[in-house]
Amino acid sequence: MSYRFQKAARVSAPTLIIAGGRDLQAVEAPQRDLAQALPHSRLLVYPGDGHFMFVEEPKRFADDVTAFLRSFR
Repeated sequence: MSYRFQKAARVSAPTLIIAGGRDLQAVEAPQRDLAQALPHSRLLVYPGDGHFMFVEEPKRFADDVTAFLRSFR
């Protein structure tokens, strides 16, 4: 089954999308499509990581999320 987010243009909140380049469940290409469809999104790709990039690179993940959230101060 394939899922496509149909109402991306209605999302007004800034959105951070973090994708693992070796993720076999949420592959990179649809994440890129989603990032292009969302009006205020930022995409980060961790090329060597799989589906659990927050476990594989916890410091990097925490730093990236923190930087994203702090950018709205």
